[in-house]
Formats: sequence, C-alpha cells, structure tokens
Amino acid sequence: MIQTDIFVIEYKLHGEQKSFIIRAKEMRNLDAWQWVSYDAGLAPIPNLGRPPLKVVSKPHAERLGVTELKWREAAAPAWEEAYGPAARNQRELDSIGKPLKRD
Repeated sequence: MIQTDIFVIEYKLHGEQKSFIIRAKEMRNLDAWQWVSYDAGLAPIPNLGRPPLKVVSKPHAERLGVTELKWREAAAPAWEEAYGPAARNQRELDSIGKPLKRD
C-alpha cells in the first residue's frame, strides 16, 4: 500500500462538525489533538520548525469544547483515473470551441 502522508481529521467544536486535511510524516492521537487545537484556535500556531508553544491535552481540549475526534489516512490517489483515457477525452471536449493556436 502506498503511504500518502496525508490525513483527514474530523471533530466537533461546540457541537458543530469540522474537518481538515493535513500533511504529516506520521499521525498519532496526541498529534491529532494538537492539530485540532490549532484548527479550532485553542492554541497558537508555532513558527515553522519550532516545537509547539503550548501542548493541548485531550482533557483540556474537551473542556474547551472539542469532542468526537477521529482521524484517518487519506486514500492514495488513483492516477489512472486522473490521467487515463477519460481525462484525455475531457481535455479534447474542453478544447472544442477554443481558437486554434497558430505558429
């Protein structure tokens, strides 16, 4: 299986469903809670390459309104579907009615 390094994180903030996609080398529950705290505005986002300014634990995030955290690895893209014959035919259809390029 191809590892995509892309994760989908879903959660509820004060009962409102939210989700986002993040690229990371690995994901653990601890990491997911930290990313959710950034997305929900509960913790400041650190500068690139710096450690978190404030680590938000699960109990702390739950007290601030975050519930039902779920995360999963995103499905690997099926490149054949994106660049196969159907895509070529769509490009041909899109070019109909456009002026021809002259050299």
